[in-house]
Amino acid sequence: MPAGKPIWFTEFGCPAVDKGPNQPNVFPDPKSVESALPYFSHGGRSDIAQRRYIEAHLDHWQSGSSGNPASPVYGGPMVDPDRLYLWAWDARPFPAFPMRSDLWSDSANWSHGHWLNGRLANPDLGSLINAILADHGQPPARVEAVEGTVCGYAVSDPTSARAALEPLMDIFDLIVSEEGGELVFRHGRTRRAPALEVTELVLGDSGPMVESVRAPDHDLPAEALLGFTDPFRDYQAGTARRYRLGAKGSRQKNLSFPGVLEKGQASALLEDWLDRIWVRRETLTFSVPQPNADIAPGAIVRLPSSGSPSDFLVTEIEDGLARKVSARQAGVCLPAPWRDVSRPVMPVPAIVTGQPHALFLDLPMGIGEGEAQQQFRVAAWQKP
Repeated sequence: MPAGKPIWFTEFGCPAVDKGPNQPNVFPDPKSVESALPYFSHGGRSDIAQRRYIEAHLDHWQSGSSGNPASPVYGGPMVDPDRLYLWAWDARPFPAFPMRSDLWSDSANWSHGHWLNGRLANPDLGSLINAILADHGQPPARVEAVEGTVCGYAVSDPTSARAALEPLMDIFDLIVSEEGGELVFRHGRTRRAPALEVTELVLGDSGPMVESVRAPDHDLPAEALLGFTDPFRDYQAGTARRYRLGAKGSRQKNLSFPGVLEKGQASALLEDWLDRIWVRRETLTFSVPQPNADIAPGAIVRLPSSGSPSDFLVTEIEDGLARKVSARQAGVCLPAPWRDVSRPVMPVPAIVTGQPHALFLDLPMGIGEGEAQQQFRVAAWQKP
């Protein structure tokens, strides 16, 4: 009978790979002839893609939603929201799987595969930001445009919400603005709308109408190091290092992230950070007439008269008779792929055994026939 039975999803999931929801049934597996990347994927790992796919499904199939109508036959929703089975939660415990590569040959597939072990409990950036704000008594922010995950984050000392969030904002390229009384977080590469054309400028009492400062090559880092906590090395300190090809000089920048990252993710984030420093090396200072409310922190502006074809991100506003604007170059840097790195093999724990425990039981013989009934028998069992 049509609409007579609810639908169960016995297996739905998504690979933890860039653009995984584009083709959720495939994932890279060097040992398989069916190994493939999702459509338009660059092959890097992406835990957030897997998480967003699952969240979208769970939200869409909730009972009473427009996408899941009720059956006129049995009165329940078309897709039973209590029968959505995620793929896959492995019975092999994390982190033994994937670290025990000496036992399981598919350990290398965990990074980009459908496994939820070791990923599902990791906070996404939006949830982490709002958790920090809640700890400081602040209302939640709008974080729909924030992407990314971490394995953990530590706020070790009493501090302000801003100080606790700054390491996240720096390494993940986040900007924050106030819109309608709410804090709004987004990535620096995210474009909300076309750049605002600045056509009227105010000339101050002294100085140029537009002041441009470009950092020289020797002031920019040629090498960057990022310190973090590595979950696959028993939560000991880890370091990622990236070089800028073609950079002049030997200036080095050391960064410290008070959180838990896998080394492949830390390397990708550090590469992004180093690229941003070079691409966004130019800053502008200029003044516009009041009120110009659209030119606010977080807005993208363009000054054709400045002779620079680049767009600029407004970073600071100083209001007076005129609105003084500080902005930095808003060059878009494509995120570096999160490449997998070799993980240490988990050491095999030593098995400590005690003295044998012997117990004699007076049981009826009666097993077998003839002389077999009189034979002495021993049963042995060992754990471990």
